[in-house]
Amino acid sequence: MKSKPKIAILVFVILISGITYSYISIGIAPLLIIGIPGIFAYWFWHATYLKNAIEPSMILPPFLATVAGFEFHLIEEYLGNYSQAISRIFNFAWTESTFFIVIVILSGALFLVTMGLLYKHPIAGFIAILFVMTRFAEMLLFIFPFIQPQIQAENANAISQNIGGTLVKNMPNYYFPTTGHYYFPGMYTWLLTLVPAIYCVYIIQREHKINQNLIAQ
Repeated sequence: MKSKPKIAILVFVILISGITYSYISIGIAPLLIIGIPGIFAYWFWHATYLKNAIEPSMILPPFLATVAGFEFHLIEEYLGNYSQAISRIFNFAWTESTFFIVIVILSGALFLVTMGLLYKHPIAGFIAILFVMTRFAEMLLFIFPFIQPQIQAENANAISQNIGGTLVKNMPNYYFPTTGHYYFPGMYTWLLTLVPAIYCVYIIQREHKINQNLIAQ
């Protein structure tokens, strides 16, 4: 299809622009969570889904299972004040209300992606693969307790503070050397997203090979 190279270029430009803007605006956190997985997602999508869209009956079950696990994962993050904890570590304002808005928009967007996968749209395929790849990046949750917060690392109590003119309330401290407790919001439910994500990658790769073999015959 002649439009595929144009779609590939468009997706690449948007991806790099988004990563660059996030890094300049926020810092290293989005680069690690979205940027690096985004590059892998683009490569995997370009090598598989863009060439041969996966049948909805094959990709939708593992993708939706990943989304379902992600919803439970978000509940744990919300209850543990994930956004405020990230704010305390990296010293940028991410309030509870902003986190809630982000997850609601993201949840709605994932339903639209599901519709796109049903019609085998290549951009929907990229977004789905990007979402799946970022599940692997959440291994960082197990490292965060060892990253020294930039705001009052020695204080084990939750604090509220203005960051760049925005009041961030109830910022917990999960810094292990200070609290003596190894935990960060999202750790317990991470596997609920990782297991179906791994299976989703496997299905995409398997179906791509099947399609390539059929074309070669």
